[in-house]
Amino acid sequence: MIPGDIPPLVMKKLLKIPEEDRNSLLEDLWALPVNQNKLAEIVDALVVLSKKRNCPVFHVWIELKEKVKNVGDKGHALEMVRDILRGWRYPRLVAQEKEFTAHLKKIGIPSFMSVNPSPYFEEPWVEMKMRIENMEDVKRAAQIFQKEEWKGLFKIL
Repeated sequence: MIPGDIPPLVMKKLLKIPEEDRNSLLEDLWALPVNQNKLAEIVDALVVLSKKRNCPVFHVWIELKEKVKNVGDKGHALEMVRDILRGWRYPRLVAQEKEFTAHLKKIGIPSFMSVNPSPYFEEPWVEMKMRIENMEDVKRAAQIFQKEEWKGLFKIL
């Protein structure tokens, strides 16, 4: 059975899953604070991963469920599900994001600055935004730009 408040695109993906598996999956998903967009994201990732792994969707879901079974907070469990699925689906991208974030910590980016890579790391550049409120912020930014760690950041790109 598929509830009526599921968008047609998600419903179409769900109908590709055998009914018994689909019902169990939906029962588990409805226990989480999932909205339509998150449901679509999760179902899409499960379908893609099942094709990639050449196994039923429910096998992917069982493996995933095992990883979050001891998480008490349902909101945290939902975010973990999404993060794990994203990591399984895009392992290189997620690894690159973690490496980028770790390198930003080495540089010591202050709170008034943000540094972001190009979308999906497709281009070798970063986008920076700064909120400068006084000359001290300008001096701190200049010091940050002088750090040698920037060379390592650009190697990640």
